[in-house]
Amino acid sequence: ELTFVWVVAGRVDLVTTTALASGHPLLAAAAVSREAFAAAADRDPVFMTTAEKREAIVELFGLEQQLHATRLRVMAAADDLALDAGAHDAGAWTAQVTCTDRTRAHADLKLGQALERSWTRLGAAARAGEANLEQTSVIARALEELPANLEPGLLVRAEEHLVGLCADHTPRELRILGRHVLAVLAPEVA
Repeated sequence: ELTFVWVVAGRVDLVTTTALASGHPLLAAAAVSREAFAAAADRDPVFMTTAEKREAIVELFGLEQQLHATRLRVMAAADDLALDAGAHDAGAWTAQVTCTDRTRAHADLKLGQALERSWTRLGAAARAGEANLEQTSVIARALEELPANLEPGLLVRAEEHLVGLCADHTPRELRILGRHVLAVLAPEVA
């Protein structure tokens, strides 16, 4: 059993969970997060200070991105789940059980697979909240569009370079920078 304590404006709130009792740590983290949000969901943000609202927006956005990146990672490892369920792939299964768009779920699956198989540094940055989902998608696409005959070391440098730009650049800017990454890193190849 795990108890979380929140103290806001002198008011103490407790959330207790037994989610850590069994199962994979990702399941426990998801259960704890859901319980914590359920406990806080009815709190009206109108009573937050401007500083708290600023922090909440940034923190919730970062959390959303980390959750999405982690879900992509699980989807990339879920071929066995799709097989057991008789689904075409984990994207099709996810779309069915979550009542979401199949095209979006398939795109998520493809991105998750790319982050696990090809662009592991980018995947780690996304899970750490250092790259948001749009940035991650744009960078993965830019890396996929590089010439197939590039030396592996240059591919790694390109991935690291683009990931390093995430803190200061929008997805649109990263798309443009991704098109010219070889000109920056290896002008002789570009």
